[in-house]
Amino acid sequence: MFKGIRLKIILGFVFAIMVAEISAGLFITLRTVSTYHSSFDAVCKEVFDEEMRKTLTDTANAVTIQPGAEGEEAIVLSEPGPVNAENLKNIMFDTKLFRESSGMRLAILDASGSCMYQNDSGEFYKNSRVTEEALKGNEALSNHFSAKTIEYAIPLKDNNEVRFVIYIRDPMTQQNELVRRIVSLFAILVPASAILMFVIALFFSKSVTAPMKNLATQAKKLADGDSSALSPARGSDEISELTNALIYLSESTRESSEKAISEKTKTETILQNMSDGVMAFDTNGNLSHINPEAMRLLNRKFVDDVTFNIPASSYTDPWTFTSSDGRFEMNFVPILDRAAKIDVKFIVTDQHQVFGRMNGRCILDDGTELEVKDLLCFAEDVHNRY
Repeated sequence: MFKGIRLKIILGFVFAIMVAEISAGLFITLRTVSTYHSSFDAVCKEVFDEEMRKTLTDTANAVTIQPGAEGEEAIVLSEPGPVNAENLKNIMFDTKLFRESSGMRLAILDASGSCMYQNDSGEFYKNSRVTEEALKGNEALSNHFSAKTIEYAIPLKDNNEVRFVIYIRDPMTQQNELVRRIVSLFAILVPASAILMFVIALFFSKSVTAPMKNLATQAKKLADGDSSALSPARGSDEISELTNALIYLSESTRESSEKAISEKTKTETILQNMSDGVMAFDTNGNLSHINPEAMRLLNRKFVDDVTFNIPASSYTDPWTFTSSDGRFEMNFVPILDRAAKIDVKFIVTDQHQVFGRMNGRCILDDGTELEVKDLLCFAEDVHNRY
């Protein structure tokens, strides 16, 4: 039993610390991911302010022009193309997004979706919702919490006509590395804390179960009837108080029992030597005692199915005794109620030994009717709870 309780305490401590640390690790991880996503949004808003958008738009729409001779129009040598894409690339690499982040992908697309520049191999810009939205002229951001990457695309227009699209893709290398470190840290911290908590709980549980074991030992001694070997518990905790209360209960019960036995012996001695007949019945009407004189008066024949009708108001009010076959009908007038009550919570006994005189009639087995008048007797009503 106590091994089970001790084991439950230890496992409870270990389980609690593991749940707490795993919850903390999960919270820190989720917080890190959330902060990283929010940070990306904030940096994008900071980088692509109104001035930057104007600079990018002007760069995207710039053309190479050769001034014409006097009286002639200027000649456009080149439309927006690779040169513009190169200039856009240089501007982007000088922003905070690329200076402070590693692994950031950049692609510059023309109005048809063809790649004019990319800083990594592979067509990572294709099949992207944000790319499709930007080619339609709409700025787009894909920053889902559960996504493996963050995508952002902004269109650069000339008279509402898309010239270029700047596509940025963050593979979240920094975030993933940070999450990996957090997981690695807690992978070491959780088992280490569990072992430490196991050792602490081992000593703590012993301090809790030792008094309980002592209490069980004391209770077993009481069950075996050996109250002399009981020893009071030291300490002021609840278990020590319970142990001492048990010892006190044992002493009180023993004294009460000895007193009751002594009184019963005296009463039985008196009844056995009385010149009056005395019968005693339990609360179920069963005969529990009859003295020699009563046996002589009843010719040693009696009924054993008798109902006690005890007034609820007081034990000193008149009683009646009735047998199921009508052979024993008596009125009992109490003279003295010897009451004793012990209530120590675990054990409760409520005893009433009522002396009085009985009047009535009874019919013997041979049919002889016997008149009883002022027969001195006693009846007991005892309630015990253990």
